[in-house]
Amino acid sequence: MPDIKFHPIIFFSWLKRACCCLVLTLAMISSTRAEPNFVVIMADDMNADEIAYMPNLNKYLKDKGITFSNFFASTPLCCPSRTTFLTGQYSHNTGIHDNGGSNGGFEAFKALGLEQNTIATRLQDAGYRTGLMGKYLNYYSGKLDADGVAYIPPGWDEWHVFVSGISYFSFNINSNGQIDHFGKENGEYSTDYLTKLAVNFIDESTTDVRPFFLFLTPTAPHKPYSPALEHRLSYLDAETNKTDAFNEQDISDKPTWVGELEPITQEQIDTLDAEFILRMQMLLSLDDMIGDVIQTLNATNKMKDTYLIFTADHGWHQGEHRLFNTKGTPYEETIKIPFIMRGPNVPQAAIRDQLISNIDFYNTILDLGLKRSVKNVDGRSFKPLIRDAAAAFRSKLLIEYLGDVKTNGFRLPIPRFRGMRMEDSIFIHYFEVDEFEYYDLSNDPYQLNNIYNTLDPITVQGFLDDLNALQDCKASSCRQAD
Repeated sequence: MPDIKFHPIIFFSWLKRACCCLVLTLAMISSTRAEPNFVVIMADDMNADEIAYMPNLNKYLKDKGITFSNFFASTPLCCPSRTTFLTGQYSHNTGIHDNGGSNGGFEAFKALGLEQNTIATRLQDAGYRTGLMGKYLNYYSGKLDADGVAYIPPGWDEWHVFVSGISYFSFNINSNGQIDHFGKENGEYSTDYLTKLAVNFIDESTTDVRPFFLFLTPTAPHKPYSPALEHRLSYLDAETNKTDAFNEQDISDKPTWVGELEPITQEQIDTLDAEFILRMQMLLSLDDMIGDVIQTLNATNKMKDTYLIFTADHGWHQGEHRLFNTKGTPYEETIKIPFIMRGPNVPQAAIRDQLISNIDFYNTILDLGLKRSVKNVDGRSFKPLIRDAAAAFRSKLLIEYLGDVKTNGFRLPIPRFRGMRMEDSIFIHYFEVDEFEYYDLSNDPYQLNNIYNTLDPITVQGFLDDLNALQDCKASSCRQAD
């Protein structure tokens, strides 16, 4: 047998042809693969009715997709809600009940091992390119390791996350392990900066064969209220939406923690109106983000294969029931949040009014992206509702707050509660003080008349039995209980 000698020119010529074939094969796979992309934009402390102030959202999402008009935050507080979005679990199963302390915030989330099984790790393991840009969890610090690299949780390929609190013109951000500072001298506004990152991420997808999941989490319109300079002359005549619940006249029927509140003064109302203008101006930067994302998806020919979703972590009281600067309550203003989506096979200008929750986000994304949902989470997929407006979903939904009233950071000591939101009513039990609320939402949409005392004992017991099943549920038992 003759000696076979290594010939570098022949070898590298062969290697070049092999690489070209591999690239061509991957490109063919990329062009035919069925997995869609996802861009999810989450506002912070935003009410469902505030979408009226976002023209791009209405024109390019609401008119081009589905509005889920009964979408709820199961725990209407930042860290518990975001944890539920990431894991598909109720707070009583995640153990994240508050924004900080021993049972809340980033450190607790990490210590409980919740980072090991999130929507990001699921999708990344399935071949998705993932990115989180904006706010992660409360008190995330981006702590440096021994090599000087800031911490990045598992599951994320691109990581550009705020550290050290909320500030719109001066902020620190962990950019893939490196802490970068942006101050007023840089001329950067945090929402605009995230928009640039999102545009780059989508542009880069044209040379990456993987589908992508991009989670955009700007802090707008969370306090401190600080709109971008270009929007400070907008909505100057706007004022807080003064529904029948605003500065509620008779609160004698409310539980003690609300019933002892003083009426809101005219000075406080003026402040709320001034803050509302700033909030809506801040939402315009978020609305610009939506416009730029859509423009980039169209320019890269990704729009037809991408689900674009807009939502919020929870709502925000602005004077309803004499409550303001407050979240975490069982009232509609904080538990009902926007959820609008467009994408492949999504009908235009559609509305779905089934009871849906942030516990359902995880399984729905998996069902849409990987064509399968999982059984080891509390929520279910609402993918069937996209095509069938009459599809059955659930009859009741758990709302809970299990945090520490001493450390929740609010001016009001909100007692722990569990509630059951049904199609046209809500039943609430403040279990430590044994007080109740029940509202007929079909006749009393602003929750003005607590008619718990009109319920007969058999009805009350039935509600309590159903609530007990929900409060102890886990995974498949949640889908049986609701």
